[in-house]
Amino acid sequence: MSALIGLIYLSTPLTAALAYSSKMRRTARRLRLPVTLAFFGSVASVALTVLLRGPIVLMMFSTSALVLASLTASALFASQLILRLPNRR
Repeated sequence: MSALIGLIYLSTPLTAALAYSSKMRRTARRLRLPVTLAFFGSVASVALTVLLRGPIVLMMFSTSALVLASLTASALFASQLILRLPNRR
């Protein structure tokens, strides 16, 4: 659900910012790996907390990180995909 929110609400302004600034495009390219690692790390943290019946506070932080990482990743990857579309002709 949070990926859809990032896709709909954040990808359009992010695409406009990336289209305007080459420095922002370089920064977005450098953020791909950390955002992906944060996403998979938070998925692993949620899974381990469930399997090991960890503290509820850890589950709250893990799911919050998962939501923010999926929101950011979907907006980042969608905006970069949108910027590549005109170049496919």
